[in-house]
Amino acid sequence: MTASTSTNSSNPGRPLGLAIILALLMILNAFGAATVVLRWQDFLAQFPRLTPPALAALAGCAGAGILACAAIWQWKKWGIALISILVIVVLVLEIYFLGPTFKTLRIPLSYGLLMIFIWPVRQRFK
Repeated sequence: MTASTSTNSSNPGRPLGLAIILALLMILNAFGAATVVLRWQDFLAQFPRLTPPALAALAGCAGAGILACAAIWQWKKWGIALISILVIVVLVLEIYFLGPTFKTLRIPLSYGLLMIFIWPVRQRFK
């Protein structure tokens, strides 16, 4: 066994599943933020309880979600903390302002899927 082989086996690369889910989450968060910005008035008309500051917070959470995914990609522990906080914030905002819907399940399900892929490599985060 050569030195490079032992180094590679002790420090595995990014799992394909983690790479795929991070890429998808970044794309979906970008799409979500763009949708909020482009359909601002439609959202406010469709959801009477939704206020402009709450809608801005949802758009900001999407942007912060992209930042969190980029940090996780770079093996930063604070990315996991940020995305964990965002899951709670977005769930509260969506349930309070938009009402609980089947679509709301996408938040904890995508978070759980992400954590399934993070768990085996959790010691790599700094």
